[in-house]
Amino acid sequence: MSRIRRALAVTGLALAVVVGGAFPALAGWSTSDGVDTTISTVAVTPPTEVKAEKIQCRFNNYRLVARVFWEPSTTERITGYTVTAYINDNFVHEHHVDATAGSANLMFFGFFADVTFTVTTHTDYGWTAESARTASVRC
Repeated sequence: MSRIRRALAVTGLALAVVVGGAFPALAGWSTSDGVDTTISTVAVTPPTEVKAEKIQCRFNNYRLVARVFWEPSTTERITGYTVTAYINDNFVHEHHVDATAGSANLMFFGFFADVTFTVTTHTDYGWTAESARTASVRC
């Protein structure tokens, strides 16, 4: 049985070579470009003009309320911003706001020397860009 199968396979291959070789090959050449190979990249920009101001210091300077405001990023497809607060140059708190926000109010409890802030742009494709730190705010 395997001898018959082998004979049929060899005959089929030989027939394919003979019939396939009877047709001329088709190839065309052109002087024009076939495909545009340009790849565009996106630069995510952080918010600009990020500033912070003290709104309130209460309870013997134990509670600080600060407002952080900024000019929105010009990057497309922004999903939101993260406002990060640093107390005495240590990370303390992140506050997430939606893409239409241009400011955020944050409240902290504790005795503070200096509080600075950054604002980070987030996109729907996962890229981010962080602003420079603001000047410090103190109670």
